Amino acid sequence: MPATLASEAWEPIRTPWGKPDFGGFWDFGSLTPLERPEAFADKTHFTAEEARDFVANHDRYATAQTEEADGEEFVGLELWLEFGENVEADLRTSRVVYPPDGRIPEGTPAAQTKWNARDLERSQYAGPQALDVGERCISGENPPLFSGPSNNYLHIFQTPQHIAILTEYINDARIIPLDGRPHIPEPVRQWKGDSRAVWEGDVLVVESSRFRNDYGIEGAGRNMRITERFSLTKQDTLRYEFTIDDPETFVSSWTVLTEMHRTDNVIYEYACHEANYSMEGILRGARFIEANAKNQ
Repeated sequence: MPATLASEAWEPIRTPWGKPDFGGFWDFGSLTPLERPEAFADKTHFTAEEARDFVANHDRYATAQTEEADGEEFVGLELWLEFGENVEADLRTSRVVYPPDGRIPEGTPAAQTKWNARDLERSQYAGPQALDVGERCISGENPPLFSGPSNNYLHIFQTPQHIAILTEYINDARIIPLDGRPHIPEPVRQWKGDSRAVWEGDVLVVESSRFRNDYGIEGAGRNMRITERFSLTKQDTLRYEFTIDDPETFVSSWTVLTEMHRTDNVIYEYACHEANYSMEGILRGARFIEANAKNQ
């Protein structure tokens, strides 16, 4: 169930082949919570005063986190805490716009069983597979695109036959065909799934399926389908909406809506495995705990 952000009629800058020009760097950071906070359970939108207070409270939280980690010198954490500078322009209390309660739907009984087994596997850390694909530097969340505490930048490239989306986090790149070719065969699975795009007027619609990971975004399974919609509402504002359809995992589909903004910032190399000492440390620590338990 798509949602809309109202905007005045206007004409976007177009590529030489006539499509809206999405090319360039975009910032998709947002202080709007993914799910509606309990304190705003019955409010779909902030008042202007509530929005200012929410941003101020978040700024105080980020400052406190920095001081706790770095002391009063502020030498590290504040350099990568990049949630965003403000809430969404329409003052929504959640980026989830469907279901209407602004919350990700409950999991199915089968999904809950799967998640419980996953929790047990992660608590034991028997091997690298117990860690998520992001922790293992295999892939970030692309698709879909999720605002988080850092790395909220992407670079879009366009040609008449393809669109490429490069994210800052783990430098994930999707090169998405626009030529009408079918999806890859069903048995073939990929970490980022298989994406195909079409233009519906000035809206770019990307559908992704054939995922490999059994524990995807918010616990979604490998048979989920993601539908993304990109459209310019201003030349420097990109409306981004995605819908997760996964009846094996969630009791209903769910939709997230946010705005991206053009930025002069660029994307640098994301060196992940080169400094991924945490994965080695987690597994080494688990083996140390096991050895101590045997010796007691």
